[in-house]
Amino acid sequence: MSTTIDVICYKVRPLKNNEYPLMIRISKDRKRKYKSIGLSIKEEDWDFSKSQPKPNVHNRELILKVMDDKLAEYRDTVLEYRAEGRDFTASSLVEGIKNPQALASQCSFFYVFYEIIHDSPYLYFLIIIMLGSMH
Repeated sequence: MSTTIDVICYKVRPLKNNEYPLMIRISKDRKRKYKSIGLSIKEEDWDFSKSQPKPNVHNRELILKVMDDKLAEYRDTVLEYRAEGRDFTASSLVEGIKNPQALASQCSFFYVFYEIIHDSPYLYFLIIIMLGSMH
């Protein structure tokens, strides 16, 4: 279950200015998810074999800095998930980066719900009856 995170020049769909967006590609369990890093580049300015801008690009350092920052952000999140023992997919990783509170709030809701049910079986049956009557 290895996870690979790379920055690529996404040649599938050019932008209106005839540049191609730079995307983060997250691959996990043979499923891929792409997320834009907010930069675009001309095709002739990108070295596809090295997956980085060519040395003669005038803003190469800025592009490399943004790429490194985004890669570090995603790789740090993967390390956190693995350290906590949480299972994740490529999509949930992107959602976790975009909205870090969403996953935590969802987990805490189910944790609180479990605690309520565990402490009081009566509440469990009351909730089941209420949910059944909603149809």
